[in-house]
Amino acid sequence: MKVYLHTLLTISLFAVVTLPSFAQVDPNCKPSVEVGKNSFCEDDTTQLRVEPTPNTTYRWIQDTSFIAGANTNTLVVNKSGTYRLETVRKEEAWTWGMAGGPDSDLNDIQFLGNTGWIVGNYGLLLKTTDGLSWDTIRTNRQDHLTALSFVNTQIGWIGGASGLLLKSTNGGTTWAKVNIPVSGTIQEIKFLNENTGFVLADRRLFKTINGGIAWSELILPDPNLTNFTFVNANVGWIALGNQLYKTDNGGTSWQLNYTAESSCTQGVQRIFALNTATCWVEFITCSQVTNFPTQVARTLDGGQTWSKHSIRIPATFPALSTFNVSDLFFTDSQTGYAVGQLYKRVFAQYGVSGGGIFQTKDGGQTWLLIYENVSNGYPRSIAFSSSSQGYVVGSGGLMLRVADSDSISTPFPERTFLPLHTVGGTPQRVFAAGGTPRRTESGVHPDSKAVTLTMEAGMPWVKNETQVNIPGGNFLISNGYTVRQIKFKNNQFGWRVGFGVLATTTNGGETWQTLFGNTQPPTFVIDKAYFQTVNSGFYISRDPAFGGASLYRFSGASRTPVPISYIDTPDNNTGMLDLQFINDNVGFITTSNGKLIKTIDGGNSWSVQLVRAGKSLQRCFFVNDRIGWVISNDGVILKTQNGGQSWTQQTSGVSTSLNGIYFLSEQVGYIVGVEGLILKTNDGGSSWIRQTTDTRNTLNDVSFTDANTGWIVGEKGTVLKLTVNECRSISDPVVIKVNPKPQATITADGPTIICEGLSLMLFAPRGNGYTYQWFRNNAPVATGIQFAATQSGTYSVVVRNAEGCENQSNSITVTASPRPILSLVPPKDNTLCEGKSLEISVQSNVPNVSYEWFRNGVSIGNANAANVVTAESGTYQVKATTQAGCTSFSDTVVILPAYKINLLAEGSTTICEGQTVDLKVQSTSSASITNYQWFRDGTAISGATTDTFAANQGGNYSLETVDSKGCKTISEPLPIEVTSRPAQPVITAGNSITLVSSAERGNQWFLNTNAISGATGNEYDPAESGSYTVQVTENGCQSPMSVAYVFTITSLDELPGLATVNVFPNPTQAEVYVSLKDLSGPVAIEILSLSGQQLRVQYIASTAQRSNIPLDVKGLASGTYLVKVRAGTFSKVSKVVLNR
Repeated sequence: MKVYLHTLLTISLFAVVTLPSFAQVDPNCKPSVEVGKNSFCEDDTTQLRVEPTPNTTYRWIQDTSFIAGANTNTLVVNKSGTYRLETVRKEEAWTWGMAGGPDSDLNDIQFLGNTGWIVGNYGLLLKTTDGLSWDTIRTNRQDHLTALSFVNTQIGWIGGASGLLLKSTNGGTTWAKVNIPVSGTIQEIKFLNENTGFVLADRRLFKTINGGIAWSELILPDPNLTNFTFVNANVGWIALGNQLYKTDNGGTSWQLNYTAESSCTQGVQRIFALNTATCWVEFITCSQVTNFPTQVARTLDGGQTWSKHSIRIPATFPALSTFNVSDLFFTDSQTGYAVGQLYKRVFAQYGVSGGGIFQTKDGGQTWLLIYENVSNGYPRSIAFSSSSQGYVVGSGGLMLRVADSDSISTPFPERTFLPLHTVGGTPQRVFAAGGTPRRTESGVHPDSKAVTLTMEAGMPWVKNETQVNIPGGNFLISNGYTVRQIKFKNNQFGWRVGFGVLATTTNGGETWQTLFGNTQPPTFVIDKAYFQTVNSGFYISRDPAFGGASLYRFSGASRTPVPISYIDTPDNNTGMLDLQFINDNVGFITTSNGKLIKTIDGGNSWSVQLVRAGKSLQRCFFVNDRIGWVISNDGVILKTQNGGQSWTQQTSGVSTSLNGIYFLSEQVGYIVGVEGLILKTNDGGSSWIRQTTDTRNTLNDVSFTDANTGWIVGEKGTVLKLTVNECRSISDPVVIKVNPKPQATITADGPTIICEGLSLMLFAPRGNGYTYQWFRNNAPVATGIQFAATQSGTYSVVVRNAEGCENQSNSITVTASPRPILSLVPPKDNTLCEGKSLEISVQSNVPNVSYEWFRNGVSIGNANAANVVTAESGTYQVKATTQAGCTSFSDTVVILPAYKINLLAEGSTTICEGQTVDLKVQSTSSASITNYQWFRDGTAISGATTDTFAANQGGNYSLETVDSKGCKTISEPLPIEVTSRPAQPVITAGNSITLVSSAERGNQWFLNTNAISGATGNEYDPAESGSYTVQVTENGCQSPMSVAYVFTITSLDELPGLATVNVFPNPTQAEVYVSLKDLSGPVAIEILSLSGQQLRVQYIASTAQRSNIPLDVKGLASGTYLVKVRAGTFSKVSKVVLNR
């Protein structure tokens, strides 16, 4: 949907605008530059000029840069270059800042098919021919238009305030005034054809039968007419109080047709007749009669009988809720609509007001709320272009589209109808906010309403009418935490404050953080604030219901009142109105009793100055700590140029309230106020120009996001944007050539103090055809472009160009300085001793030199004297620098390090108890070692004073030596570890045939002092008689040999009694058995190698009967083995041969 509105404002202004490109110019405005002469010598001048034109600013350009201060129509030139002139004309246009439709109240709408008309305040007339897009028809009137009636697409009437009646015969393109004998507002118009029509005005009903040429007043039964309708020239109804009258003769006579039976009926509001039989009437009764005060009566027989029905308001307390119907419309006998102002009592004491639309689909018997607007947009009239397509219009420019008979949508979802109090932002993001804050004793009033509009660069506005759930119905209302000020300190940090609002942003408004945290916001209003830090500063705050605002210092959510004595007499209504800081130290406050309160120390102290006694100073704006303005509620503008000490009144041309002020500079500023007032000054307020707009809404605030983009907000959601269109033009280039003197500046390729033997190159500027003459001490010395100066003296050059212009250069003084000759004095002995230092010194033939010592080529920090004392070995050298910067290096001196000694162990450093290890020393000393002293764990070992030492104790061994030069050094410690020997093992007999060592591990068994191969367990079964011993080894250390255990085998191959032992088969390839009989157990069977090493062993119980025992020979290689059977002290050994 598009709506073409009146052009709000176009004013041609002229300003200096930075030229971003030379390409975008208007050729129709190109100036023609006149030039005196294009070429001349240096020190001469020429003038460039254009004929002056009104309302034009000028900026001269040299090459690609603007010339500072060159802003007239003439320019005196003394430099070569390409010159052009830029002229700029600035056109300002205040336009609607959003696609929000009209801002005036829309009072009536009518459709004839797809052709429709809307009338509103200030002469507003809109027309559509397709039912979708609307064009503005100029009426050239500022009257409020309240009613309209067209009988066809060409002939229609409009009524308005002060008895205004207009007629059009061309569809609304032009209008002629029609005389009618009324002085009040025309409320209703109803024409039945081109001739017959009726008008309701001043509670009287007028009729014409000749197209409005003559009007007669109809005689009514009662002078309290509120509404009427006619379905043809004869049949009609009128509402008088709570009674409905009908006429069948065009109003000649009237008969009472229906009376609202209750004595407390507040009167009939609207009537709608579909035909002569079907009519509806809406009226309000009181809550004592019904829980639903809004009633609709219907007749289907021309008024002979009526049925009464309720419009049920979905509220917690419906009996205390009302719906004031402003229009009633039926598309057929079943489908109808009631639009108007809705009040819902959602709490026992508090309710919510807004606009509503009810629909019936059963001829008015039941009604359903299908649209609700709690943000001050009140429907006033409804009309349909077809049975299912229509529009609703209302206050503040409300326009709603009805589709499919019950779908309600707005063409302007970003539009709000709440008052906007503040606007602010950055070039990337703009905010407008406002609402109507209300509170109760316990918190926010449910009818408190708030809105914030946000627009990011290049994007449409986004509306946020913050919502909370309210009991008693399926609807939402604004929570009323209304923003009163949005302000940015820079493009990133800003704040917004208001009713229960204290929040900041650090990213240009992308996100906001409340300082009240997660707690419920307080119910006081913060009108203005200033943040000195990200969470602290000052604000002025008040109760939303009563009393004036006071100053508080805040930090986060906590606040402290700032006492300032400015109220003349005790008065609850006197308060602070505005707060502005120009920086963190200097701030200003205006009051409702004409005072200016000022701080210059960041709010630690405040001074009060009387500006205008007893008058309300609405706002202030200071561009610096001296120059500022205050505005009043009676149109007065005052300016100070000394920080508020004195004031000069400026002429505004109005006596109405001024509400907002903003200055772009000391010269350019804007003021806004009631009835759409915008004032602008280009001269610091010496004169103010009124910029009239077609909006008549009160404007509350003005702000700029950059020099060319301004915003104004006001009542009924008004948002205006200042856009600046620049008419720029640039002249053709004018080339000026100035023949200059040649450059004659000497450039040296280094410092002018040089060292003997070096030269300093001096250069003159290079130029085509240049010649040169060099001078030393005013005597000519050379003629080239450069000269190598090797001697002290004052040098200059004369340069001549091809045009014969010459220039004497500056003089430059060159000084040749001698280099120092250095002689090093090394120490007598260049070898260091531990803990001692050596000194190296230097001698120079040049006095007052500075020194820098080096070790191994690296500068030694802070070694800047004629000597250096060091305890570090290395190659030393010194550099000497004269005051003239000439340097020399000395020869080098090598300082040898102190000698070192190192301990060596002849063997392992881990020994067993009772052993020793010999320690000896290695030395790097060039002299002989004369003294030795050995230490263990830092304690000198008595008598250990030779170059070797036999260590038999654990510890850290070190050696201190002294050489023949008396230099002492001590070695790094050498750790010796002594490991304890294991205890002497003891052999016991485990049973009659097993020996057991007392040591669990580390055993080695011996027979007759010979180690038994493989016998390393803690048990051993002797295979033969002899002297057995065992020795234990742990951590490489051996225990003493055990006491010998003599083992005697008392019987061999002889078994007791009838016992027998046989081994078979023998020889064998795989399996071996032992046949046993009559052996008392236990019996041990061993397989031994021929050397006696045990390879297998197994035990069985006694064998009273013959038993064949299989032997485990798996894994044994081919060969001869011993099979030994032992029972008690008896044993038998047999040989067995394995053939694998």
